[in-house]
Amino acid sequence: MKKYAPLILLMLTACGAPDDKPAAGHDGAAPAATVVKGPHNGRLLAAAEGEVEPNAPHPPIRVWDVRRRALTGFRARGFGNSIAFSPDGRLIATAETDRGTGIRDARTGRLVKRLGVGNFAGEGDFSRSVAFSPDGDLLFVGQYNGIGRLFSTETWRPVGLPLESQTARITFPEFTPDGRTMMTAAADGTVVLWDVATHKMIGSPIQLEPDAFTSAALSPDGSRLFAITASDVGVSLDLSTEAWKRHACLVAGRELTRAEWDQALPGRPFQRVCPVN
Repeated sequence: MKKYAPLILLMLTACGAPDDKPAAGHDGAAPAATVVKGPHNGRLLAAAEGEVEPNAPHPPIRVWDVRRRALTGFRARGFGNSIAFSPDGRLIATAETDRGTGIRDARTGRLVKRLGVGNFAGEGDFSRSVAFSPDGDLLFVGQYNGIGRLFSTETWRPVGLPLESQTARITFPEFTPDGRTMMTAAADGTVVLWDVATHKMIGSPIQLEPDAFTSAALSPDGSRLFAITASDVGVSLDLSTEAWKRHACLVAGRELTRAEWDQALPGRPFQRVCPVN
């Protein structure tokens, strides 16, 4: 705990913790702030503020050096419902609602690319959440209409078909460490697991509570999913292959057919997994 104390303190002061001095460069009042730790052992910390009033001036997006407890040379403004560092720490992506998604140089704040709403597909496609794949090759953008899209970080063009299942804004996306699977939580009260290669759902949506704002995260090794709604309905799921095998066999009461395997685990070689009685 002592190792992470400076980071935790900086996160608290960045968002205006009571009875404490704000970190340098912050006024202590950041409603609806998103704070994210950067790569390289969390040496950098970024914060952006969500839009809370219509036509409000764009606040600064801030990046701190945790060791020095001081702002870096990053300079940019914009609302950010979600913010993410690329794995190499060179880029910062922010979901900026009707302005689309901003991709900036993490050192200077220079705008590298803006994925505007014109890059998407019509009404309700405003940008709500962002996440980079572990290898940095993909950027996921979750939209207000519940559709997710993957973009190449080389060309900034869409990759494959949209990820369509959820019906309300995607609040929390995250890739597993191996990059093969990703999780999306949404304000419709569901969490969905996706096969990144095929863009297909793995199994069925996990329903926590109808039409509930849902937060979710994966364990550092990607083996567990934790999700909770605004009314404290929560779930913890084992995502290991062995757990999925046991559950599938228990539900089916028999060996899975090839069709059932393809539906549950698309793109993966078929194998017999249920124990023989």
